[in-house]
Amino acid sequence: MAPAQPVFHGDTEESTALVNAIAKNCGCQYGAMGVRTSTCAPHNMLISDQRALDGLVWMRRDVVRLRREEFTK
Repeated sequence: MAPAQPVFHGDTEESTALVNAIAKNCGCQYGAMGVRTSTCAPHNMLISDQRALDGLVWMRRDVVRLRREEFTK
């Protein structure tokens, strides 16, 4: 049985931000016919690492609190 595909548990805004970040950092390589010959680390994470996706959503949502705690004391 194949492992389950990761599911992104963020909202639409978070999804858009993730897609844009991955596009900016994409290092996939394509052959002469336009067929992908290698997959970059960001795209590989997107299709295989549920823990990383969950961590990105969690940190994005917690960053406001962390900044407030860091800079108001």
